[in-house]
Amino acid sequence: MVLAWTSLRHSAALSLLFILGNSLTGLAGALAAGQTMAAELPVYAGAALVGAALGTMIGRRFLSERTTRFVLSGILLIAGLRLLTRC
Repeated sequence: MVLAWTSLRHSAALSLLFILGNSLTGLAGALAAGQTMAAELPVYAGAALVGAALGTMIGRRFLSERTTRFVLSGILLIAGLRLLTRC
């Protein structure tokens, strides 16, 4: 890692927890604002959970640390850019 604060696997795990917390907070905010959820929400949530489980399995078993670092960097870059462009 750039500043060597933590290991790559720990960073990946923390980013997953951040994304989950951020998503749940957004969902709670939308519900509190009176928005209705799409009828397909359970399907989307299930697909996200299956994707997360498959991604974790692939990352742990088949990807090198360098590849994992590259993928994690790309995901965080895309998320950061999306956040900046929404302002």
